[in-house]
Amino acid sequence: MRRTDEQFDELLRGMARREDTPLPSDLDERLEAVYARLDSRGQAVEKEEKPVKRKIFTLARVAAVAAVIALCLASMTVGALAFSTERVVEVPKEQETIEIKDGGFSLILPDEWKGKYVAETRDGFCTVYVKSIYDWCMAREGFHDENGPILGQLFYVHRCFDEPMTKEEFYRRIPWPAFFLLSTEHGTYGLTEPSDVRTYLPAPIYYDSLDMDDPEVREQVAQTEEYEEMDGQIADILLEVDGKIVGALKQNGKDGPETIDLDDIGISLILPDEWKDKYTVVRNDETGAYIFYVTSLYEYCMAHEGWHDEEVGPYMGALFSVSWAGDGDNWWHAIPSYELAHTEGGSYVMALPSDVQNPYILDPENIDADPSFDPDEIEFLQQEYPGATVEELVTMDRDYFTLARSIRDIRLVLNGVMARALGSANG
Repeated sequence: MRRTDEQFDELLRGMARREDTPLPSDLDERLEAVYARLDSRGQAVEKEEKPVKRKIFTLARVAAVAAVIALCLASMTVGALAFSTERVVEVPKEQETIEIKDGGFSLILPDEWKGKYVAETRDGFCTVYVKSIYDWCMAREGFHDENGPILGQLFYVHRCFDEPMTKEEFYRRIPWPAFFLLSTEHGTYGLTEPSDVRTYLPAPIYYDSLDMDDPEVREQVAQTEEYEEMDGQIADILLEVDGKIVGALKQNGKDGPETIDLDDIGISLILPDEWKDKYTVVRNDETGAYIFYVTSLYEYCMAHEGWHDEEVGPYMGALFSVSWAGDGDNWWHAIPSYELAHTEGGSYVMALPSDVQNPYILDPENIDADPSFDPDEIEFLQQEYPGATVEELVTMDRDYFTLARSIRDIRLVLNGVMARALGSANG
């Protein structure tokens, strides 16, 4: 049955709300008719040899169709693009470009990367290195193997999954820091970053502890600084498809799962989504332990006298610590804990507090409406927690229990391999 103009217009508007809808079979015919009417009304319409599929027109009645056409064109070639709603522009000339042939797309690198990177493709993976570190490793025995340098990797571009999926599905399933690129009928492509630091020195660099008079140390510091600078510009890389730039990576979200890297012990923790912006990690330089706090509690305690120690830190809000325990150290067996990894001579252990270290238990859902909540008790709490409003007490309480109850959902990454959630492991 032939659609009326009004029905066709409504179809396209509906398609604009659903990214993966296929093109209607009579699209070319109907849009030719639209152009014919535009021409007959004195509208200036610039034609191409294939006028229908790449046209953007300005008449108010059909303005909504333009975004749909751009999306559908992309869908016919490389699938539902991450940036299908972004304005497309021509690729500038003379820019640093990495072509991913099997995915049908390219990456346009920041201008300042010229001469500073190396890109190598093996087994479907395009690995991009910092050139100064790449050259250093390749010139030294023990710093490279058949797969290339062991240091200096900035990111990898590859088909992460052999199935098409949406951006949301990609970020739910990818276990590493990553950017979604695009989805095709053959799979979903992403840009993933190393799960551990691949330079000589961790950032921030503690210059006071380094011998900057040593030329080799200065070289390593310069390379590490260059690595950190380029790593911070990855989000500015542009995705290019069919000669059109469809957006910068930072426009499509970053890092997927909330991930914290404990670089010096080779462990990464993938945290539940609800942890975002609610936790603080402090490293004890003397013991090497990492302590995870609820941010709202940490900030309250550190801002008020009597609620923290200059050396120990805050008295409340600790969720757990990650530290080393020798084979003869049995202290962690007596408290709630998880053994994260066993190595020669001992284990890395996640230890949980043996007592409750959160604010007075409130009812964060019903505090305003609960008539049984005594105003005198509010006054008492505010005396116990000087300077804290009721809202702040509720926030601290809610944050603590939200994070504490989901510790078992944390996933462990060890030597690049993701283990099961802690709650399904030992402990």
